Amino acid sequence: MSTPGTPVARWAPRHRGWKLAHHLLPAFVLVGVLLGGAAWSAALAEFLLAVPLTALGLGVAFSILREYRRGAADAPPHPAAVDTTTGARAATRFPTSRASAATAGLTVGVAVVTLICALALGADTATEFDGAADSLPLIAAVLLLAVGVSVLVEGVRMLKLAVDQPPGVYLTRSRIVTVGQQATQEVFWKDVVSVDAEDPPRHRYLGQRQPLGERGPSRIVVRHRAGDAAGPPERMVILVQYLTCDPNQLLSTLEHFAAHPGDRPRLGTETALTDGAPGADPPAGRRF
Repeated sequence: MSTPGTPVARWAPRHRGWKLAHHLLPAFVLVGVLLGGAAWSAALAEFLLAVPLTALGLGVAFSILREYRRGAADAPPHPAAVDTTTGARAATRFPTSRASAATAGLTVGVAVVTLICALALGADTATEFDGAADSLPLIAAVLLLAVGVSVLVEGVRMLKLAVDQPPGVYLTRSRIVTVGQQATQEVFWKDVVSVDAEDPPRHRYLGQRQPLGERGPSRIVVRHRAGDAAGPPERMVILVQYLTCDPNQLLSTLEHFAAHPGDRPRLGTETALTDGAPGADPPAGRRF
């Protein structure tokens, strides 16, 4: 019998600690710009601009700290129960990061502060508008309003996903279920057409996009059909950036159980991955 869970070397290990720094360079720059703008605005007594910039800067800084708090090792898959459309089922869970209610609430709070200050700044500037001199605050208010709306939308999305069910990719005897940073999805094994590791499609202007760079593909795509439906297959997309487990092991496990229906009854048991998750050398090339 073939062995499930044997990793294929498609992804290099995640960077941790200080090695994360250059990956987060844009975020560090953004924090500096936001907090610098807040200090400059406070010095000019423009507190309606200083407050939202401070809130946004601290919010981005918090997101950086969350990256540094990731564990030092990949979380192993383990048996767990998952709620499906037909009730609770035993499954083998591959963990992902959680969209916590606290983080979602903080995101919504930052958005509300930004929106209130943007509206107040816009109203104050429009009321006393005196030509080109007031154009900059008005433009800033419009930009803050747009940022506040986008952050609010993201915060509400996170609140919807902050469920009690532990986040992860759950493999049951009959289906694949994803719970966590994205909306819950459910695909039956019998409908799976293919399992692939890939980056987003080529962009018309930006070329081939590689969000994870040389570390490996940015997502695992499970293509499937609903019954005998005609037309191109639908997709279940698992974003590698949210996985706290080894993506190599998840990919090889999905490929194994998609190709070996007779092994699926072991899913959800201690013997689902009989030989565990043996290590594999990461892809050759530069580590970053």
